[in-house]
Amino acid sequence: MLNPGKSHTVILAFTGLVAVSASSITHAAISTSGDVSTHYNSGTDPDNPWNPAFLDLAQTADGQLDVDGGSSVQTSIYAGYNPGFTGTINITGTGSSIFGITQLGVGATGGTGILNLSAGAQIIASGQSELGNNAGTHGEINADGTGTMINDAGYYVGSSGTGVLKFTGGAQGTLGAVQFGVSSNGVGTFEVSGAGTNVVTSASRTLIGGSGTGTLNVLNGGVLETQQGVGAGAFAGGSGQINVTGAGSRLQDGGHSGYVTIGNSSGQEASLNITQGGHMDMANSYNEIDSYSTDTVVTLADAGSKYSTGVLDIGSSNGTRSIVNVGAGTTLATERINNGSGTININGGTVTDKTGQFAGLLIGNGGIVNFNSGLLKLESPLTVLPGGQFNFAGGEIESNGDIDLGAIFAQQGGRIAPGSSPGTTTIIHGYSVDGGDIEIELFGTTAGSEYDQIIVQSGSEGTGAVNLIDADLDLVLGFAGEIGDTFTILTSAAGITGQFNQGTSIFAGFGLNQYGFLIDYTAGGGNNIVLTLDSITSIPEPTSIVLFAMTATGAMMRRRGA
Repeated sequence: MLNPGKSHTVILAFTGLVAVSASSITHAAISTSGDVSTHYNSGTDPDNPWNPAFLDLAQTADGQLDVDGGSSVQTSIYAGYNPGFTGTINITGTGSSIFGITQLGVGATGGTGILNLSAGAQIIASGQSELGNNAGTHGEINADGTGTMINDAGYYVGSSGTGVLKFTGGAQGTLGAVQFGVSSNGVGTFEVSGAGTNVVTSASRTLIGGSGTGTLNVLNGGVLETQQGVGAGAFAGGSGQINVTGAGSRLQDGGHSGYVTIGNSSGQEASLNITQGGHMDMANSYNEIDSYSTDTVVTLADAGSKYSTGVLDIGSSNGTRSIVNVGAGTTLATERINNGSGTININGGTVTDKTGQFAGLLIGNGGIVNFNSGLLKLESPLTVLPGGQFNFAGGEIESNGDIDLGAIFAQQGGRIAPGSSPGTTTIIHGYSVDGGDIEIELFGTTAGSEYDQIIVQSGSEGTGAVNLIDADLDLVLGFAGEIGDTFTILTSAAGITGQFNQGTSIFAGFGLNQYGFLIDYTAGGGNNIVLTLDSITSIPEPTSIVLFAMTATGAMMRRRGA
Protein backbone atom coordinates (compact mmCIF):
# COMPACT_ATOMS: atom_id res chain seq x y z
CA MET A 1 0.00 0.00 0.00
CA LEU A 2 1.20 3.56 -0.65
CA ASN A 3 2.56 5.56 2.29
CA PRO A 4 3.34 9.21 1.50
CA GLY A 5 4.70 9.68 5.03
CA LYS A 6 7.79 7.61 4.26
CA SER A 7 10.81 8.68 2.26
CA HIS A 8 10.83 7.69 -1.43
CA THR A 9 13.29 7.85 -4.29
CA VAL A 10 12.81 10.55 -6.91
CA ILE A 11 15.07 11.08 -9.90
CA LEU A 12 14.07 13.63 -12.51
CA ALA A 13 16.29 12.72 -15.44
CA PHE A 14 16.38 15.12 -18.38
CA THR A 15 18.77 16.41 -21.00
CA GLY A 16 19.99 19.99 -20.75
CA LEU A 17 19.47 22.61 -18.06
CA VAL A 18 16.94 21.83 -15.31
CA ALA A 19 15.56 24.05 -12.58
CA VAL A 20 13.83 22.35 -9.65
CA SER A 21 12.05 23.87 -6.66
CA ALA A 22 9.64 22.57 -4.07
CA SER A 23 6.67 23.87 -6.04
CA SER A 24 7.52 23.62 -9.74
CA ILE A 25 9.56 21.89 -12.41
CA THR A 26 10.47 23.69 -15.64
CA HIS A 27 12.13 22.26 -18.75
CA ALA A 28 11.65 22.51 -22.46
CA ALA A 29 9.85 19.15 -22.50
CA ILE A 30 8.60 18.90 -18.89
CA SER A 31 6.28 21.32 -17.19
CA THR A 32 3.95 21.53 -14.23
CA SER A 33 0.97 23.70 -13.48
CA GLY A 34 -1.23 24.13 -10.45
CA ASP A 35 -0.46 22.25 -7.26
CA VAL A 36 2.55 19.95 -7.76
CA SER A 37 4.73 19.40 -4.69
CA THR A 38 8.20 17.84 -4.70
CA HIS A 39 9.22 16.20 -1.41
CA TYR A 40 12.79 15.47 -0.36
CA ASN A 41 14.41 13.45 2.37
CA SER A 42 15.99 15.26 5.31
CA GLY A 43 19.47 16.62 4.67
CA THR A 44 19.29 16.66 0.88
CA ASP A 45 19.52 19.56 -1.53
CA PRO A 46 16.08 20.31 -3.07
CA ASP A 47 17.79 22.05 -6.03
CA ASN A 48 19.47 18.81 -7.10
CA PRO A 49 17.08 16.77 -9.29
CA TRP A 50 18.98 13.55 -8.58
CA ASN A 51 18.16 13.52 -4.88
CA PRO A 52 15.52 11.14 -3.40
CA ALA A 53 12.01 12.58 -3.50
CA PHE A 54 8.39 11.95 -4.50
CA LEU A 55 5.79 14.06 -6.24
CA ASP A 56 2.32 14.95 -4.95
CA LEU A 57 -0.25 16.35 -7.37
CA ALA A 58 -3.37 18.13 -6.12
CA GLN A 59 -3.01 18.50 -2.39
CA THR A 60 -4.71 21.93 -2.15
CA ALA A 61 -5.73 22.53 -5.79
CA ASP A 62 -5.71 20.79 -9.13
CA GLY A 63 -2.24 19.97 -10.43
CA GLN A 64 -0.76 18.76 -13.70
CA LEU A 65 2.53 17.24 -14.87
CA ASP A 66 3.34 17.12 -18.62
CA VAL A 67 6.25 15.09 -20.00
CA ASP A 68 7.06 14.93 -23.71
CA GLY A 69 9.90 15.36 -26.19
CA GLY A 70 11.59 12.14 -25.11
CA SER A 71 12.11 13.29 -21.53
CA SER A 72 12.04 10.86 -18.60
CA VAL A 73 10.99 11.16 -14.98
CA GLN A 74 12.06 8.68 -12.33
CA THR A 75 10.02 9.19 -9.20
CA SER A 76 7.26 7.86 -7.01
CA ILE A 77 4.10 9.81 -7.78
CA TYR A 78 0.78 10.45 -6.03
CA ALA A 79 -1.75 12.07 -8.39
CA GLY A 80 -4.97 13.35 -6.80
CA TYR A 81 -3.70 13.57 -3.25
CA ASN A 82 -6.59 15.17 -1.37
CA PRO A 83 -10.41 14.99 -1.76
CA GLY A 84 -11.99 17.44 -4.19
CA PHE A 85 -8.88 17.91 -6.33
CA THR A 86 -7.61 16.30 -9.53
CA GLY A 87 -4.04 15.46 -10.40
CA THR A 88 -3.33 14.89 -14.10
CA ILE A 89 -0.18 13.41 -15.68
CA ASN A 90 0.36 13.49 -19.47
CA ILE A 91 3.26 11.46 -20.87
CA THR A 92 3.45 11.93 -24.64
CA GLY A 93 5.75 10.86 -27.49
CA THR A 94 8.36 8.25 -28.29
CA GLY A 95 10.99 8.04 -25.56
CA SER A 96 8.97 10.00 -23.04
CA SER A 97 8.55 7.96 -19.88
CA ILE A 98 8.24 7.57 -16.19
CA PHE A 99 10.45 4.69 -15.16
CA GLY A 100 12.06 2.86 -12.28
CA ILE A 101 9.36 3.98 -9.88
CA THR A 102 8.57 1.81 -6.90
CA GLN A 103 5.17 3.36 -6.16
CA LEU A 104 2.58 4.96 -8.44
CA GLY A 105 -0.67 6.15 -6.92
CA VAL A 106 -3.31 7.53 -9.27
CA GLY A 107 -6.31 8.65 -7.24
CA ALA A 108 -4.89 6.49 -4.51
CA THR A 109 -4.94 8.74 -1.47
CA GLY A 110 -7.92 11.09 -1.39
CA GLY A 111 -8.76 12.75 -4.70
CA THR A 112 -8.92 12.05 -8.43
CA GLY A 113 -5.91 11.04 -10.46
CA ILE A 114 -5.63 10.69 -14.24
CA LEU A 115 -2.57 9.49 -16.12
CA ASN A 116 -2.60 9.69 -19.92
CA LEU A 117 0.08 7.81 -21.83
CA SER A 118 0.16 8.26 -25.62
CA ALA A 119 2.06 8.31 -28.92
CA GLY A 120 4.82 5.88 -27.92
CA ALA A 121 5.33 6.93 -24.29
CA GLN A 122 6.17 4.36 -21.60
CA ILE A 123 5.74 3.47 -17.96
CA ILE A 124 8.34 1.14 -16.45
CA ALA A 125 7.63 0.43 -12.80
CA SER A 126 9.06 -2.10 -10.37
CA GLY A 127 6.41 -1.68 -7.69
CA GLN A 128 2.69 -2.39 -7.34
CA SER A 129 0.68 0.59 -8.59
CA GLU A 130 -2.71 1.61 -7.23
CA LEU A 131 -5.68 3.31 -8.88
CA GLY A 132 -8.60 4.42 -6.71
CA ASN A 133 -7.19 3.03 -3.52
CA ASN A 134 -9.16 4.68 -0.74
CA ALA A 135 -12.89 5.25 -0.35
CA GLY A 136 -14.04 8.26 -2.40
CA THR A 137 -11.00 8.28 -4.68
CA HIS A 138 -10.94 7.81 -8.45
CA GLY A 139 -7.89 6.83 -10.48
CA GLU A 140 -7.41 6.01 -14.13
CA ILE A 141 -4.61 5.24 -16.55
CA ASN A 142 -5.23 5.57 -20.27
CA ALA A 143 -2.55 4.07 -22.53
CA ASP A 144 -3.19 4.77 -26.21
CA GLY A 145 -1.40 4.39 -29.53
CA THR A 146 1.13 2.22 -31.30
CA GLY A 147 4.41 2.01 -29.36
CA THR A 148 2.81 3.12 -26.11
CA MET A 149 3.75 0.62 -23.41
CA ILE A 150 3.33 -0.15 -19.72
CA ASN A 151 5.72 -2.60 -18.06
CA ASP A 152 4.65 -2.82 -14.46
CA ALA A 153 4.81 -5.21 -11.52
CA GLY A 154 1.02 -4.99 -11.30
CA TYR A 155 -2.01 -2.98 -10.30
CA TYR A 156 -4.68 -2.77 -7.65
CA VAL A 157 -7.51 -1.01 -9.44
CA GLY A 158 -10.47 0.06 -7.31
CA SER A 159 -9.32 -1.23 -3.94
CA SER A 160 -11.85 0.81 -1.97
CA GLY A 161 -12.47 3.58 -4.51
CA THR A 162 -12.98 3.43 -8.28
CA GLY A 163 -10.26 2.73 -10.81
CA VAL A 164 -9.88 2.33 -14.57
CA LEU A 165 -6.95 0.80 -16.46
CA LYS A 166 -7.39 1.16 -20.22
CA PHE A 167 -5.27 0.13 -23.22
CA THR A 168 -6.40 1.30 -26.67
CA GLY A 169 -5.21 1.99 -30.20
CA GLY A 170 -2.34 -0.52 -30.35
CA ALA A 171 -0.88 0.09 -26.89
CA GLN A 172 1.04 -2.76 -25.25
CA GLY A 173 1.23 -3.94 -21.66
CA THR A 174 3.23 -6.44 -19.63
CA LEU A 175 1.80 -6.58 -16.13
CA GLY A 176 2.33 -8.66 -13.03
CA ALA A 177 -0.48 -9.27 -10.55
CA VAL A 178 -3.65 -7.31 -11.37
CA GLN A 179 -6.85 -7.06 -9.34
CA PHE A 180 -9.98 -5.01 -10.04
CA GLY A 181 -12.63 -4.23 -7.42
CA VAL A 182 -10.47 -5.57 -4.64
CA SER A 183 -12.29 -4.65 -1.41
CA SER A 184 -15.99 -4.64 -0.66
CA ASN A 185 -16.54 -1.01 -1.80
CA GLY A 186 -14.05 -1.06 -4.64
CA VAL A 187 -15.01 -0.74 -8.32
CA GLY A 188 -12.40 -1.56 -10.96
CA THR A 189 -12.53 -1.60 -14.77
CA PHE A 190 -9.98 -3.14 -17.15
CA GLU A 191 -10.27 -2.45 -20.88
CA VAL A 192 -8.18 -3.76 -23.78
CA SER A 193 -9.51 -2.36 -27.05
CA GLY A 194 -8.51 -2.03 -30.70
CA ALA A 195 -6.60 -4.00 -33.30
CA GLY A 196 -2.93 -4.37 -32.30
CA THR A 197 -3.63 -3.68 -28.64
CA ASN A 198 -2.04 -6.48 -26.62
CA VAL A 199 -1.68 -6.93 -22.87
CA VAL A 200 -0.04 -9.81 -20.98
CA THR A 201 -0.63 -10.50 -17.27
CA SER A 202 1.67 -13.07 -15.75
CA ALA A 203 2.31 -13.03 -12.00
CA SER A 204 -1.00 -14.53 -10.80
CA ARG A 205 -4.63 -14.90 -11.84
CA THR A 206 -6.24 -11.74 -13.17
CA LEU A 207 -9.05 -11.05 -10.68
CA ILE A 208 -12.11 -9.19 -11.95
CA GLY A 209 -14.15 -8.41 -8.84
CA GLY A 210 -12.45 -9.81 -5.77
CA SER A 211 -14.65 -8.75 -2.88
CA GLY A 212 -15.77 -5.66 -4.82
CA THR A 213 -17.06 -5.05 -8.34
CA GLY A 214 -14.89 -5.64 -11.38
CA THR A 215 -15.40 -5.45 -15.15
CA LEU A 216 -13.12 -6.67 -17.94
CA ASN A 217 -13.78 -5.50 -21.51
CA VAL A 218 -11.80 -6.98 -24.41
CA LEU A 219 -13.12 -5.11 -27.42
CA ASN A 220 -12.69 -4.27 -31.10
CA GLY A 221 -9.82 -6.67 -31.81
CA GLY A 222 -7.87 -6.23 -28.58
CA VAL A 223 -5.98 -9.19 -27.08
CA LEU A 224 -5.49 -9.98 -23.39
CA GLU A 225 -3.24 -12.91 -22.50
CA THR A 226 -3.51 -14.18 -18.93
CA GLN A 227 -0.74 -16.65 -18.28
CA GLN A 228 -2.11 -17.69 -14.89
CA GLY A 229 -5.84 -17.62 -15.64
CA VAL A 230 -8.66 -15.25 -14.77
CA GLY A 231 -11.38 -15.04 -12.13
CA ALA A 232 -14.64 -13.07 -12.10
CA GLY A 233 -16.40 -12.64 -8.76
CA ALA A 234 -13.61 -14.50 -7.02
CA PHE A 235 -14.46 -13.98 -3.34
CA ALA A 236 -17.45 -13.71 -1.05
CA GLY A 237 -19.55 -10.65 -1.83
CA GLY A 238 -17.71 -9.87 -5.05
CA SER A 239 -19.20 -9.22 -8.46
CA GLY A 240 -17.36 -9.75 -11.74
CA GLN A 241 -18.21 -9.36 -15.42
CA ILE A 242 -16.08 -10.32 -18.43
CA ASN A 243 -17.01 -9.11 -21.92
CA VAL A 244 -15.17 -10.31 -25.03
CA THR A 245 -16.75 -8.44 -27.93
CA GLY A 246 -15.99 -8.05 -31.62
CA ALA A 247 -14.14 -9.94 -34.35
CA GLY A 248 -10.47 -10.38 -33.46
CA SER A 249 -11.08 -9.67 -29.76
CA ARG A 250 -9.41 -12.42 -27.79
CA LEU A 251 -9.00 -13.40 -24.15
CA GLN A 252 -6.46 -16.24 -24.06
CA ASP A 253 -4.30 -18.28 -21.72
CA GLY A 254 -1.09 -17.96 -23.70
CA GLY A 255 -0.39 -21.70 -23.81
CA HIS A 256 -0.02 -21.95 -20.04
CA SER A 257 -2.11 -24.03 -17.68
CA GLY A 258 -4.27 -21.52 -15.78
CA TYR A 259 -7.43 -21.59 -13.70
CA VAL A 260 -10.60 -19.78 -14.79
CA THR A 261 -13.48 -19.16 -12.41
CA ILE A 262 -16.71 -17.36 -13.25
CA GLY A 263 -18.33 -17.02 -9.83
CA ASN A 264 -17.76 -19.31 -6.88
CA SER A 265 -19.81 -20.89 -4.10
CA SER A 266 -20.05 -17.79 -1.89
CA GLY A 267 -23.11 -16.13 -3.40
CA GLN A 268 -21.70 -13.30 -5.53
CA GLU A 269 -22.76 -12.40 -9.07
CA ALA A 270 -20.60 -13.14 -12.10
CA SER A 271 -21.01 -13.27 -15.86
CA LEU A 272 -19.07 -13.99 -19.02
CA ASN A 273 -20.30 -12.59 -22.35
CA ILE A 274 -18.65 -13.58 -25.63
CA THR A 275 -20.37 -11.73 -28.47
CA GLN A 276 -20.06 -10.30 -32.00
CA GLY A 277 -17.31 -12.73 -33.02
CA GLY A 278 -15.16 -12.51 -29.90
CA HIS A 279 -13.05 -15.48 -28.84
CA MET A 280 -12.13 -16.67 -25.34
CA ASP A 281 -9.40 -19.27 -25.75
CA MET A 282 -8.71 -21.04 -22.47
CA ALA A 283 -8.08 -24.46 -24.01
CA ASN A 284 -5.18 -25.17 -21.64
CA SER A 285 -7.03 -24.09 -18.51
CA TYR A 286 -9.46 -25.59 -16.02
CA ASN A 287 -12.67 -23.55 -16.29
CA GLU A 288 -15.27 -23.42 -13.52
CA ILE A 289 -18.72 -21.81 -13.79
CA ASP A 290 -20.22 -21.82 -10.32
CA SER A 291 -22.63 -19.95 -8.07
CA TYR A 292 -24.62 -20.33 -4.89
CA SER A 293 -27.52 -17.93 -4.39
CA THR A 294 -27.28 -15.70 -7.47
CA ASP A 295 -27.14 -16.46 -11.16
CA THR A 296 -23.76 -17.01 -12.76
CA VAL A 297 -24.31 -16.74 -16.51
CA VAL A 298 -22.12 -17.48 -19.52
CA THR A 299 -23.53 -16.18 -22.82
CA LEU A 300 -22.24 -16.94 -26.32
CA ALA A 301 -24.07 -14.86 -28.90
CA ASP A 302 -23.61 -13.81 -32.53
CA ALA A 303 -22.00 -15.65 -35.42
CA GLY A 304 -18.31 -16.43 -35.02
CA SER A 305 -18.16 -16.08 -31.24
CA LYS A 306 -16.20 -18.93 -29.67
CA TYR A 307 -15.31 -20.24 -26.21
CA SER A 308 -12.49 -22.80 -26.17
CA THR A 309 -11.87 -24.43 -22.80
CA GLY A 310 -10.02 -27.27 -21.21
CA VAL A 311 -12.22 -29.03 -18.66
CA LEU A 312 -15.43 -27.04 -18.13
CA ASP A 313 -17.13 -27.51 -14.76
CA ILE A 314 -20.63 -26.03 -14.42
CA GLY A 315 -22.23 -25.88 -11.00
CA SER A 316 -19.60 -28.15 -9.52
CA SER A 317 -20.18 -27.06 -5.91
CA ASN A 318 -23.51 -25.50 -5.00
CA GLY A 319 -23.98 -23.95 -8.42
CA THR A 320 -27.62 -24.75 -9.02
CA ARG A 321 -28.02 -21.38 -10.76
CA SER A 322 -25.05 -21.61 -13.09
CA ILE A 323 -26.28 -21.11 -16.67
CA VAL A 324 -24.48 -21.46 -20.02
CA ASN A 325 -26.30 -20.19 -23.12
CA VAL A 326 -24.93 -21.22 -26.54
CA GLY A 327 -26.50 -19.08 -29.26
CA ALA A 328 -26.84 -19.43 -33.02
CA GLY A 329 -23.58 -19.40 -34.97
CA THR A 330 -21.36 -19.73 -31.89
CA THR A 331 -18.99 -22.50 -30.80
CA LEU A 332 -18.26 -24.02 -27.39
CA ALA A 333 -15.24 -26.31 -27.79
CA THR A 334 -14.09 -28.27 -24.75
CA GLU A 335 -12.05 -31.23 -23.63
CA ARG A 336 -14.82 -32.25 -21.27
CA ILE A 337 -18.00 -30.77 -19.82
CA ASN A 338 -18.97 -31.65 -16.24
CA ASN A 339 -22.43 -30.16 -15.73
CA GLY A 340 -22.79 -30.79 -12.02
CA SER A 341 -25.95 -28.88 -11.19
CA GLY A 342 -26.11 -26.09 -13.74
CA THR A 343 -28.06 -25.60 -16.97
CA ILE A 344 -26.79 -25.58 -20.55
CA ASN A 345 -29.09 -24.19 -23.24
CA ILE A 346 -27.98 -24.98 -26.81
CA ASN A 347 -29.94 -22.81 -29.21
CA GLY A 348 -28.35 -22.98 -32.64
CA GLY A 349 -24.66 -23.09 -31.75
CA THR A 350 -22.09 -25.86 -31.94
CA VAL A 351 -20.81 -27.75 -28.90
CA THR A 352 -17.84 -30.06 -29.45
CA ASP A 353 -15.59 -32.16 -27.27
CA LYS A 354 -12.17 -33.69 -27.83
CA THR A 355 -11.11 -37.31 -27.69
CA GLY A 356 -9.33 -38.58 -24.60
CA GLN A 357 -9.66 -40.70 -21.51
CA PHE A 358 -11.66 -38.11 -19.57
CA ALA A 359 -13.45 -36.41 -22.48
CA GLY A 360 -17.19 -36.22 -23.07
CA LEU A 361 -20.30 -34.63 -21.62
CA LEU A 362 -21.21 -35.64 -18.05
CA ILE A 363 -24.49 -34.39 -16.54
CA GLY A 364 -24.68 -34.78 -12.77
CA ASN A 365 -27.46 -34.70 -10.21
CA GLY A 366 -29.41 -31.49 -10.84
CA GLY A 367 -27.64 -30.78 -14.12
CA ILE A 368 -29.78 -29.99 -17.18
CA VAL A 369 -28.93 -29.79 -20.88
CA ASN A 370 -31.66 -28.37 -23.12
CA PHE A 371 -30.70 -29.12 -26.73
CA ASN A 372 -33.09 -27.16 -28.91
CA SER A 373 -31.13 -26.48 -32.10
CA GLY A 374 -27.60 -26.48 -33.44
CA LEU A 375 -24.95 -29.19 -33.39
CA LEU A 376 -23.72 -31.35 -30.53
CA LYS A 377 -20.60 -33.12 -31.80
CA LEU A 378 -19.25 -35.69 -29.36
CA GLU A 379 -16.15 -37.81 -29.85
CA SER A 380 -16.60 -39.29 -26.37
CA PRO A 381 -19.52 -40.44 -24.17
CA LEU A 382 -22.64 -38.50 -23.24
CA THR A 383 -23.48 -39.66 -19.71
CA VAL A 384 -26.34 -38.61 -17.45
CA LEU A 385 -26.15 -39.54 -13.76
CA PRO A 386 -29.25 -40.04 -11.57
CA GLY A 387 -31.02 -36.69 -11.15
CA GLY A 388 -29.62 -35.20 -14.35
CA GLN A 389 -31.58 -34.33 -17.50
CA PHE A 390 -30.79 -34.30 -21.21
CA ASN A 391 -33.70 -32.86 -23.19
CA PHE A 392 -33.39 -33.45 -26.94
CA ALA A 393 -35.95 -31.31 -28.76
CA GLY A 394 -34.03 -30.22 -31.86
CA GLY A 395 -30.66 -29.88 -33.51
CA GLU A 396 -28.28 -32.62 -34.58
CA ILE A 397 -26.19 -34.99 -32.50
CA GLU A 398 -23.07 -36.43 -34.09
CA SER A 399 -21.73 -39.02 -31.68
CA ASN A 400 -18.79 -41.39 -31.89
CA GLY A 401 -19.22 -42.43 -28.26
CA ASP A 402 -21.84 -43.98 -26.00
CA ILE A 403 -25.07 -42.23 -25.08
CA ASP A 404 -26.01 -43.30 -21.57
CA LEU A 405 -28.84 -41.32 -20.00
CA GLY A 406 -29.45 -43.89 -17.27
CA ALA A 407 -32.88 -44.34 -18.86
CA ILE A 408 -34.46 -44.53 -22.30
CA PHE A 409 -33.02 -41.98 -24.70
CA ALA A 410 -36.15 -40.14 -25.83
CA GLN A 411 -35.66 -38.18 -29.04
CA GLN A 412 -38.50 -35.71 -29.51
CA GLY A 413 -37.09 -33.75 -32.40
CA GLY A 414 -33.83 -33.04 -34.16
CA ARG A 415 -31.54 -35.53 -35.81
CA ILE A 416 -29.15 -38.30 -34.74
CA ALA A 417 -26.14 -38.75 -37.05
CA PRO A 418 -23.88 -41.60 -35.91
CA GLY A 419 -20.14 -41.13 -35.90
CA SER A 420 -18.24 -38.56 -37.89
CA SER A 421 -18.56 -39.56 -41.52
CA PRO A 422 -19.39 -42.36 -40.98
CA GLY A 423 -19.28 -44.07 -37.57
CA THR A 424 -21.09 -45.85 -34.76
CA THR A 425 -23.25 -44.54 -31.94
CA THR A 426 -24.02 -46.82 -29.00
CA ILE A 427 -27.15 -46.04 -26.96
CA ILE A 428 -27.64 -47.68 -23.58
CA HIS A 429 -30.98 -48.29 -21.78
CA GLY A 430 -33.18 -48.06 -24.87
CA TYR A 431 -34.11 -45.58 -27.57
CA SER A 432 -37.37 -44.01 -28.73
CA VAL A 433 -37.96 -41.55 -31.56
CA ASP A 434 -41.16 -39.52 -31.51
CA GLY A 435 -40.76 -36.63 -33.93
CA GLY A 436 -37.14 -36.79 -35.12
CA ASP A 437 -34.77 -37.97 -37.84
CA ILE A 438 -32.03 -40.57 -38.04
CA GLU A 439 -29.41 -39.76 -40.65
CA ILE A 440 -27.47 -42.69 -42.11
CA GLU A 441 -24.50 -42.30 -44.45
CA LEU A 442 -23.67 -45.13 -46.85
CA PHE A 443 -20.18 -44.89 -48.31
CA GLY A 444 -19.36 -48.59 -48.46
CA THR A 445 -20.46 -51.94 -47.07
CA THR A 446 -18.50 -52.11 -43.79
CA ALA A 447 -20.46 -51.07 -40.68
CA GLY A 448 -18.94 -48.33 -38.55
CA SER A 449 -16.18 -47.35 -40.95
CA GLU A 450 -17.98 -47.14 -44.31
CA TYR A 451 -21.57 -46.77 -43.22
CA ASP A 452 -23.33 -45.50 -40.09
CA GLN A 453 -24.73 -47.83 -37.46
CA ILE A 454 -26.69 -47.37 -34.22
CA ILE A 455 -26.28 -50.06 -31.57
CA VAL A 456 -28.80 -50.08 -28.70
CA GLN A 457 -27.73 -51.97 -25.60
CA SER A 458 -29.60 -52.99 -22.47
CA GLY A 459 -28.73 -51.32 -19.21
CA SER A 460 -28.43 -53.10 -15.89
CA GLU A 461 -32.22 -53.04 -15.50
CA GLY A 462 -32.61 -54.89 -18.78
CA THR A 463 -34.36 -52.19 -20.84
CA GLY A 464 -32.86 -51.66 -24.23
CA ALA A 465 -35.62 -51.78 -26.84
CA VAL A 466 -36.12 -49.42 -29.78
CA ASN A 467 -39.47 -47.76 -30.41
CA LEU A 468 -40.00 -45.86 -33.66
CA ILE A 469 -43.14 -43.74 -33.26
CA ASP A 470 -42.70 -40.76 -35.58
CA ALA A 471 -39.27 -41.23 -37.09
CA ASP A 472 -37.84 -40.26 -40.47
CA LEU A 473 -34.87 -42.01 -42.08
CA ASP A 474 -32.52 -39.63 -43.94
CA LEU A 475 -30.28 -41.57 -46.30
CA VAL A 476 -27.06 -40.01 -47.66
CA LEU A 477 -25.52 -42.17 -50.40
CA GLY A 478 -21.87 -41.66 -51.25
CA PHE A 479 -20.93 -44.60 -53.47
CA ALA A 480 -22.23 -46.73 -56.35
CA GLY A 481 -23.44 -49.90 -54.68
CA GLU A 482 -24.48 -53.18 -56.26
CA ILE A 483 -27.81 -54.96 -56.21
CA GLY A 484 -27.99 -57.14 -53.12
CA ASP A 485 -25.68 -55.01 -50.92
CA THR A 486 -26.95 -55.02 -47.32
CA PHE A 487 -26.49 -52.54 -44.48
CA THR A 488 -27.43 -53.23 -40.84
CA ILE A 489 -28.13 -49.66 -39.77
CA LEU A 490 -29.72 -50.32 -36.37
CA THR A 491 -29.51 -53.21 -33.95
CA SER A 492 -31.14 -53.83 -30.57
CA ALA A 493 -30.85 -56.98 -28.51
CA ALA A 494 -34.15 -56.13 -26.78
CA GLY A 495 -36.09 -55.79 -30.03
CA ILE A 496 -37.51 -53.09 -32.28
CA THR A 497 -41.10 -51.87 -32.57
CA GLY A 498 -42.59 -49.50 -35.10
CA GLN A 499 -41.29 -48.33 -38.47
CA PHE A 500 -39.83 -45.29 -40.13
CA ASN A 501 -42.29 -42.95 -41.78
CA GLN A 502 -40.91 -44.16 -45.14
CA GLY A 503 -42.32 -47.63 -44.47
CA THR A 504 -40.52 -50.51 -46.17
CA SER A 505 -38.61 -48.73 -48.93
CA ILE A 506 -36.50 -45.64 -49.44
CA PHE A 507 -34.63 -44.04 -52.35
CA ALA A 508 -31.39 -42.07 -52.58
CA GLY A 509 -29.43 -40.57 -55.44
CA PHE A 510 -25.79 -40.91 -56.43
CA GLY A 511 -24.31 -39.69 -59.69
CA LEU A 512 -26.97 -39.94 -62.36
CA ASN A 513 -28.69 -42.94 -60.81
CA GLN A 514 -31.45 -43.45 -58.30
CA TYR A 515 -30.95 -46.27 -55.83
CA GLY A 516 -33.86 -48.08 -54.21
CA PHE A 517 -33.50 -49.84 -50.84
CA LEU A 518 -35.82 -52.24 -49.05
CA ILE A 519 -36.17 -51.73 -45.30
CA ASP A 520 -36.41 -54.96 -43.30
CA TYR A 521 -37.55 -54.60 -39.68
CA THR A 522 -37.58 -58.36 -38.99
CA ALA A 523 -33.92 -59.17 -39.62
CA GLY A 524 -32.06 -60.93 -36.83
CA GLY A 525 -35.29 -62.12 -35.28
CA GLY A 526 -36.68 -58.59 -35.08
CA ASN A 527 -33.54 -57.16 -33.49
CA ASN A 528 -32.07 -55.47 -36.57
CA ILE A 529 -33.08 -53.01 -39.25
CA VAL A 530 -31.39 -53.89 -42.53
CA LEU A 531 -31.32 -52.00 -45.82
CA THR A 532 -30.95 -54.02 -49.02
CA LEU A 533 -30.10 -52.38 -52.33
CA ASP A 534 -32.90 -53.57 -54.56
CA SER A 535 -32.89 -51.34 -57.65
CA ILE A 536 -30.72 -48.94 -59.63
CA THR A 537 -32.49 -46.67 -62.07
CA SER A 538 -30.91 -44.21 -64.48
CA ILE A 539 -32.67 -41.01 -65.39
CA PRO A 540 -32.36 -40.43 -69.14
CA GLU A 541 -34.35 -37.24 -69.62
CA PRO A 542 -32.02 -34.20 -69.88
CA THR A 543 -34.07 -32.02 -67.55
CA SER A 544 -34.37 -34.83 -65.05
CA ILE A 545 -30.65 -35.54 -65.33
CA VAL A 546 -29.78 -31.96 -64.38
CA LEU A 547 -32.22 -31.94 -61.49
CA PHE A 548 -31.09 -35.35 -60.26
CA ALA A 549 -27.41 -34.43 -60.56
CA MET A 550 -28.05 -31.34 -58.46
CA THR A 551 -29.83 -33.49 -55.87
CA ALA A 552 -26.98 -35.99 -55.79
CA THR A 553 -24.39 -33.24 -55.50
CA GLY A 554 -26.34 -31.76 -52.58
CA ALA A 555 -26.40 -35.16 -50.89
CA MET A 556 -22.61 -35.46 -51.23
CA MET A 557 -22.11 -31.98 -49.82
CA ARG A 558 -24.15 -32.97 -46.77
CA ARG A 559 -21.56 -35.55 -45.84
CA ARG A 560 -20.44 -34.65 -42.34
CA GLY A 561 -16.93 -33.46 -42.01
CA ALA A 562 -16.70 -32.50 -45.71
